[in-house]
Amino acid sequence: MIGAALVASALASAVVAWGVPPSFLPRPEPSHISWGFEPDAALAPGSRVEEIVRSIIRRHMDEVNWCYEQELSRKPKLAGRFNVQFTVAASGQVSAASVQRSTIANTRVESCTVEAVRRWQFPKPLNGGHVIISYPFVLTPRPINADAGATAAKK
Repeated sequence: MIGAALVASALASAVVAWGVPPSFLPRPEPSHISWGFEPDAALAPGSRVEEIVRSIIRRHMDEVNWCYEQELSRKPKLAGRFNVQFTVAASGQVSAASVQRSTIANTRVESCTVEAVRRWQFPKPLNGGHVIISYPFVLTPRPINADAGATAAKK
């Protein structure tokens, strides 16, 4: 474990001293996510842009789940998919967000999620531009664990 930390530290030092080698630069991405980032210490060398975006979204999934669970308590069978399109400004802040398509058809979940996305921070896009991302959220109720119910009934 310590050896891996030393290697990571050495790589980070090399990147700081010499910059990111061309082989570590982001490769072209699918059309829904096609951008690069300014070098930043928080980004692992060699990370693909799509992986970085997904990683940031995964970190914030509790916010999306909170939006969903608020409505799920009212509508236990609520499920569906919706795409949120958002713009990452030159600063890395989300400057705009909206629902593009939805099968969940629940404005409370959709608007709560859009508001959450507007608070997220992403790495700065290259060349001071902005980036438009469309991301699908698929929400389904968690299955009830039959074993847990059976165990509770035995006690």
